[in-house]
Amino acid sequence: MKKIFVGLCFLVCSVSAFSQVRLEDCLEKTKANYPLVKQYDLIEKSAEYSIQNATRNYIPQLNVSGKASYQSEATTMPFSVPGIGQIALPKDQYQVVAEVQQIIWDGGNVKAAKDLVRANTEQAIQQVNTNMYALNEKVNQIFFGILMLDCQIEQNKILRENLERNLSVVESCFTNGTAMQADVDAVKVELLNAEQQNIKMQYARKSYIDMLSLFTGEKYTGEETFEVPQVVDRPDIMLNNRPELQLFTARENTLNTREKSIYSGFMPQFGIFLQGGYGNPGLDMFKDEFRPFYIAGVRFSWNFGKLYTLKNDKRDISTNRLLIDAERSAFLLNTRIQAAGEDRNIDALKEQIRKDEEIVALRTRIRQAAEAEHTNGTMSVTDMLSEINKEYIARITLECRKIELVMSVYKLKNTLNS
Repeated sequence: MKKIFVGLCFLVCSVSAFSQVRLEDCLEKTKANYPLVKQYDLIEKSAEYSIQNATRNYIPQLNVSGKASYQSEATTMPFSVPGIGQIALPKDQYQVVAEVQQIIWDGGNVKAAKDLVRANTEQAIQQVNTNMYALNEKVNQIFFGILMLDCQIEQNKILRENLERNLSVVESCFTNGTAMQADVDAVKVELLNAEQQNIKMQYARKSYIDMLSLFTGEKYTGEETFEVPQVVDRPDIMLNNRPELQLFTARENTLNTREKSIYSGFMPQFGIFLQGGYGNPGLDMFKDEFRPFYIAGVRFSWNFGKLYTLKNDKRDISTNRLLIDAERSAFLLNTRIQAAGEDRNIDALKEQIRKDEEIVALRTRIRQAAEAEHTNGTMSVTDMLSEINKEYIARITLECRKIELVMSVYKLKNTLNS
């Protein structure tokens, strides 16, 4: 039983240690984890409430009012009625009225209000999409920063193994009397420098992993393997699918909807109403007594006040359209310039990598020859260490350039959203 338990623990640790972390997974987790994602539901709920409120304008409207008044004079008939005397209205009057109104046609105001809510909602969603898309570049930078450090740490490990091997050779020579203590110390110093660089890179890697954990909401231990993305075909720099373009379109749609609502604002409105009340006097002004009454009818209204601002409202919308066109043109130009620069950088990196591979091959041969010459006593330790460091730098340059090439391709993809 104990063996089974130990085996299971070893299996779990092995799976954890060799688990793969992919860039695409990090991007998806960031989108799901980032606080801005909560705005989608809030925007939808706000739109739902606003549309419901606009629709309720068609629900019958109930209004209740009342009054009690006393006036210094009241209308008095200028003649007397036989048997009744002179007729005069009471100076104190009382009235309670309830009125129900039902809109039959509101000139399209409710429809315009609902359309405007939908247009504003779409614009808000596209704004969130744009803000969320900006996270991709940050996650890309962190992820490729980890890959760069992994590359440098691996090359540092090779360097330390090289130095340790040469330290054994120099110590053996010192024991045999063919090397001095200074030679041994020189190799040890280089080894300590390499170990110091390794410590610095390990802490930098941990810092990057902590940042990635905060973005994705996934707790990374640092034991995971971060997978280098595959080099994909470069996108066409003339094809731009950035979410900002959808935001510009949504802003234009909002302006179009606003323009339609302007015209509905000065259309006539029709409705029916029913009033019921109780007061003194009632509808018969000559009866000084409390009586119930009702009035039913059709109501028509037409407000021409909107016409006074119609021209300026249309000019304001036209000006905003021009602003959006200018912003879109500037965005497309800037994106095209950025994409063109990134595209040329990819070509340059490919050429540099080919040269780096040749340099590494030559540096490896030079380093091997230097080690052989030192063993034969024809090269000093200092010169040998210099060749070892040059090979180390050449290898780091090559491996980091390969990572930089992949990063540049993904940066171009992110620039164009391809």
